[in-house]
Amino acid sequence: MNKHDGQFVRFDRKSVQPLHRLPSHRGGRRGPVSAPLLPLIRSRRLRGVFAVTFGALAIVALLAGLLATGVFAGPAQRMAEDTLRRMVPDTLRLELGGTDVRLAFPPSLAIRFSEAALSARDGNAPVAAAERLSVRIDPFSLVGGEPRIAGIALDGALIDLPALRAAAGSSPSEATAPFTLADVPERFDAAFAGVRNWGQVHLHQEDGLTLTVADSEVIVDPNPIASRLGVVSLTARADGTGTAEIDGSVAFDGVVSALAGTLSVPGTAFADGPVQLDIEAEGMPFPWRRLPTLFSDVMTDHEPDAEREPVPSRARIEMVDAGAGGGGDVLRVSLAPRDMRLKLAEGDYVPLSGRFVFDYGFDDQIVTLEPVTWALGRSTFELGARLRDASRNETLSNSPAGAIEFDAIANRGQLAPADSPVGRLRFAARARGVFEPGTRLLNFTDIEMQSDAGGAVAEGQVSFNRVAPSAVFRVDINDMSVAGLKQFWPAPVARAARRWVLENLAGGRVVEGRFDIAEPLRRRVPETGERLAGDSRITLDVEGVRFDIAGDLPPVRDAVGRVEFADETTRMILEAGTVYLPSGRTAQAREGVMIIRPGDEDGLVMADANVSLSGGADALGEIIAYRPISAQSYRDYDPADLSGAVDAQIALTIALNAGTAAPPPEWSVDMTLADAAIAEPVEGRLLSSLDGSISVTPAGAEIDVSGAIDGMPADVAMVMPFGDSPLEASRDITLRLDDETRRSLAPGLAVLLRGPTPVRLEGAGEAFEVEADLGPAELRLPWIGWSKGTGVAATAAFDLLLEDGRATMDDFRLAGGSFAANGTITVGEGGLERVRFGTLRLNEGDDVAVDVRRAGNGYRVDVQGSSLDVRALIRHVRKEMNSTDGSGEGAVPVTVSVDIGTVRGFRGVRMRNVRAELSIREGGLQSLSVTGTGASGMPFSLALEGQGAARRVRIEALDAGELLRFADLYGQVRGGVLNVALSGGQGGRLSGPIRMTDFSIFDEPKLAQLVSSRPEGTNSLRDAVGRDIDTREVVFDLAQGIASFTPNGLTLEQGVVRGPLVGLALQGQVYDPDGLMRITGTFMPAYGLNSLFAEIPILGLVLGNGRDRGLIGVTFKLEGSFERPQITVNPLSLIAPGVFRSIFEFR
Repeated sequence: MNKHDGQFVRFDRKSVQPLHRLPSHRGGRRGPVSAPLLPLIRSRRLRGVFAVTFGALAIVALLAGLLATGVFAGPAQRMAEDTLRRMVPDTLRLELGGTDVRLAFPPSLAIRFSEAALSARDGNAPVAAAERLSVRIDPFSLVGGEPRIAGIALDGALIDLPALRAAAGSSPSEATAPFTLADVPERFDAAFAGVRNWGQVHLHQEDGLTLTVADSEVIVDPNPIASRLGVVSLTARADGTGTAEIDGSVAFDGVVSALAGTLSVPGTAFADGPVQLDIEAEGMPFPWRRLPTLFSDVMTDHEPDAEREPVPSRARIEMVDAGAGGGGDVLRVSLAPRDMRLKLAEGDYVPLSGRFVFDYGFDDQIVTLEPVTWALGRSTFELGARLRDASRNETLSNSPAGAIEFDAIANRGQLAPADSPVGRLRFAARARGVFEPGTRLLNFTDIEMQSDAGGAVAEGQVSFNRVAPSAVFRVDINDMSVAGLKQFWPAPVARAARRWVLENLAGGRVVEGRFDIAEPLRRRVPETGERLAGDSRITLDVEGVRFDIAGDLPPVRDAVGRVEFADETTRMILEAGTVYLPSGRTAQAREGVMIIRPGDEDGLVMADANVSLSGGADALGEIIAYRPISAQSYRDYDPADLSGAVDAQIALTIALNAGTAAPPPEWSVDMTLADAAIAEPVEGRLLSSLDGSISVTPAGAEIDVSGAIDGMPADVAMVMPFGDSPLEASRDITLRLDDETRRSLAPGLAVLLRGPTPVRLEGAGEAFEVEADLGPAELRLPWIGWSKGTGVAATAAFDLLLEDGRATMDDFRLAGGSFAANGTITVGEGGLERVRFGTLRLNEGDDVAVDVRRAGNGYRVDVQGSSLDVRALIRHVRKEMNSTDGSGEGAVPVTVSVDIGTVRGFRGVRMRNVRAELSIREGGLQSLSVTGTGASGMPFSLALEGQGAARRVRIEALDAGELLRFADLYGQVRGGVLNVALSGGQGGRLSGPIRMTDFSIFDEPKLAQLVSSRPEGTNSLRDAVGRDIDTREVVFDLAQGIASFTPNGLTLEQGVVRGPLVGLALQGQVYDPDGLMRITGTFMPAYGLNSLFAEIPILGLVLGNGRDRGLIGVTFKLEGSFERPQITVNPLSLIAPGVFRSIFEFR
């Protein structure tokens, strides 16, 4: 605590003399030198100076001696204590510590107190304390008996202003009552009354007074400027005329600022004159300590303990207490920040310049913010405001005590954000509300904005909460141009959405919009790592705008949609619009959505876009040619070659702030085609009438369409990889072929197929895997008479190779219910060239191989195998035998050779070792030769030669019944030897004798019906002969007649069937084109005896009715359906002699 002041004697160069100039030198002579104790003073002036100096030193020495003796210590200490206590109001108590008295420079007597404290008289807690308090007293005033204080110094002081004000005389209610603007005059007068009284005493004393404060701290009321005021060094020097100059440095929240000012107090002669205080602080930090997010660097703001550079400003306080002398009191505060920048994003700042000038009106108790022009980047506006106590407004009577009502106006505004492409916009705004100091809430009850582009209204509040200051606003826009929106949009709010609107939205109007702003004014809770996030939401309904999608894709114009922002995500919703292309083409856009996601840790901002487009295929083809899709880089095409209608869904994922680290764009185009076509061939094929979908991505294209390939109806499913795509190429084509289109693709297949045939092709280039659905079609093997009807399920699969105009169907596999085939089919430009089926099954149990090859203009067919069902072939031969000419598609010459081990015919009959040769010429059967052996071991043969009238047919069989059943001609014959010799005639007629011997007929229903039939009123034939006639098995020796076959009927003449028990003579139509029968004849029982009369000469002629006719017989008639004919018997003919019986025969 004790410090010793000392004075030192300094010597300069002139004070040091060379030795040869000293008197002792004596010109170099040696000898004693005269050296008196005191030099002889020869000059009167010098003697006077010496006397004064010696006297002063003597006085100082005397004072020092007296001080050492303690003569002045007591009076000086008491005077210092008394002076300090007089300076303290009566409501406070001053407590001083130990003292130390010493000399100080300038020459004075310093009384130092080791500590000092102020407290309320009725309290113990100090409201102010200092580690050291020093009082300097003029020593000469002590000698004169009127001691004077020359200076007071405080060191290490801590002053609590709120507590000091409460202890200085304010009542408890006044001390705790909120401050109001109405309190300013009273507090102003009270403060300046003390300053006036104190100044008249101490600022007018002779030789003045010096006050010094160092290393101290003042606790002030919490406010936006600072909660603590540090005094680094502050000195106030009074000149004795009532004026004190103040200078030094203070610290606002740790930031040191230079302080300078002047205090003027009139003397007692002018006691009621004005008191003036003018203080200016240079470099004071702008009061933003609770709003760091608005001004500090983004990355710095995200660090919990980061140091933030303050915004320096110049502050000035002007106060004038006019006193009773007249004039108005003055209270004016001005604040001018320097180098202030409003933060928009990381590294993106906008300079903000202007100043606040607050002027308090003592008459109306209103604070006026003088209109001053502010500049925010390129935008400017003139800001002014008025503030008053909210309690003075009846509508705000419910506001908390101390609330301040404000009414701010911005005039002559021009909005011109640096990043906006729109020109300057004139605007004016007005904001009214209330500031609540107790809750630190700044409430905006009414905000109105008007401009050339439209207006908006808003309300909200700003919270200056210590932990998490925030801003919450609602802004409603009604009918504002998009250009105006770009200018009005607050830059720190929804930056990503704002940036997109600035760059990608143009023209049109905001029909209705709303900003729900909820943003923290700092990003982290102090002294913690807890982050604070905003919750702003925006909805903007727009119409008539231009909507940029992404990349170089043409914009959507005349668009109607919405812009939304929520959860740090921006959404642009397009309801409808039109895309105008440079070529003049257009497309309609609808149901579009673009989502801008929040930036990642590296600051990368990604966006997802999805939009539906519809229009001509040429327009859509032009659109997807632009970046980032660039479809022409994957497959070259000309949009002009595309036609038809297309609905497309375009999806994009791109980086909005693309850089070297940005991923490549991801995109997809899903198109729905309607009657689309491509004018230029694709892989040599023309595509037309396309309906379906095409999906395209950077990896490849997936196609699923129905249409026509070279005019053929087709369903196409393809995968086309692009570049090094991992997709596997595939081609799945289903041709919906009919007879005409199939003929254009493979002319020779008309021989095998008829009707619609869906054909599925999968593959690429000239090789395909083919699957054909043969169910709807008719499948035919005309050379052997086999066919599959329509509706019978069947499939064919094969590997198709197209090469040099030839189509090879390798590994051909035909599968159906009971039929199958496996082999190869080759079709050339001239039609079918060869069919080789190593395995062919037309019916269950078939096992043959077929080889069909072209021979000249026709085909050669070889059929070999162990087993074959030839029922279809038999029908085919019948048909060909009935063919009358060679017209039609069957005019292709065909030769068939058959060699089968076992051949299955009708009625379960099998033939063995069957060999056949069949020749079709000019559309008809030219020749047929069949030989084989029946199950009984009896051989048979059939030979047919020629066509038309030149045709000759010969059939021989040693087991006629077996052959007739095999050929499904007649099933009731057993045994017999058959010989048939037919010759051709006009109209496809075949006629000639038929003879069969030694055979039996079993269970013939028509014979049984003939025997048992009873005509009305008569007996049956069985009754007439008086015995039973067994028709279950009837043996015959001979059956013969002249048969005449036509394509649609069979006629029998001179027919005779005779046996030991029964005989018949008959003739007529066996069946006609309508399937009807008409046969007449005579039935003769006991034919062996009955026919003897016919063998007797002359008598046989009369009684027996001629050769092969008996004496007893009955005439009958069969007519009606061939399957169920009606039988009519003439009973009178039974007893008539043979010669007369012809009278009763049916005609």
